[in-house]
Amino acid sequence: MPLIRGVDVDRPKCLCKGIDAHRGADGIPPSATDQSSLFTEKNASKELGYHLPAFSNERLIAMIKADSIFKRVRERGLQATFANAYRPLYFEQVKARTYQMSVTTQCVLAGGQPFRGIKQLRKGKALCWDMTNQEFNANVDSTVPIIDSWLAGKRLASISKDYNLVVYETFLTVLLGHSRVMEKIERCLKDLDQLVRGVIGSKGDQTSIILISDCGNIEDLSTGGHATNQVPLCVVGPIANRFDGVALIEEILDVILP
Repeated sequence: MPLIRGVDVDRPKCLCKGIDAHRGADGIPPSATDQSSLFTEKNASKELGYHLPAFSNERLIAMIKADSIFKRVRERGLQATFANAYRPLYFEQVKARTYQMSVTTQCVLAGGQPFRGIKQLRKGKALCWDMTNQEFNANVDSTVPIIDSWLAGKRLASISKDYNLVVYETFLTVLLGHSRVMEKIERCLKDLDQLVRGVIGSKGDQTSIILISDCGNIEDLSTGGHATNQVPLCVVGPIANRFDGVALIEEILDVILP
C-alpha cells in the first residue's frame, strides 16, 4: 500500500500519510491500548508497559474516564456523538458480564453521550458497524433495510450537521483481515471507499473528515493477525493541514482539540 511506503499526499484541504500506532511496548499491537491512545492522547502501551488486546482493563478505563475525547468535547461546551447503532442484547450481555465493553463504548460513557439504537438505524440516524446494515438485518432485526455504503456515508454526513464531533467505527476491516478471504476483503474496501465518497459528497464546507485505523491488519494478510505497519491517516477538509506534523496516533486528539 502506498500509505505504508512513505508516499504522502499533502495539498490544501487534503492530507494522507502513514503514522505510528503502537510505540511504547514490544510485540504485535492489539486493539485496546491503541484505541485508548487514539481517543485519550495518552500512549496507553507505554503507560501499561505492554499491549492489551480487545477490551480495556481497570487502568485503561481510568485513563478513558479522565481523558476521553467525548468527555473533553463536552467540557468545552461542544456537542459530540457516536454514530454507531447498538442492539439491546449488547447491554444485556454487559450487565450479565458475559461480554465486555469496547474502548469506544467506554469513551462514550465517559462523555455522558446517549447511545443510538435500532430505532435511529431505521430512520437513517445511526450506522451499523458493517456500513450496510447486513449484520443487523441478518442477526438482529430483518426489518432494518440493507443499504449501500454510499448512502451510509450520506447519512453520516447528515448526522454531522448537528454536532461538533461525530465518531463512527467499523471493525469489519479487522475481522476480514483475520479471515484472509480476499473476495470479501475487496468488497469491504470498495464499500469503505464508497462510504467515504458519500461523506465527502454530502458534508458541509466547514466539516473535516478524519480517517484513521488503530492498528495494521488488512494490508498484510501473511499471518491474519495484526501488523506493525504504520496506519493511514487521511484528512479531508479545512483542518487537514493541521496534521502535517502528526507522526503518532496519540497526537491526533491534540490537533482536533488544540
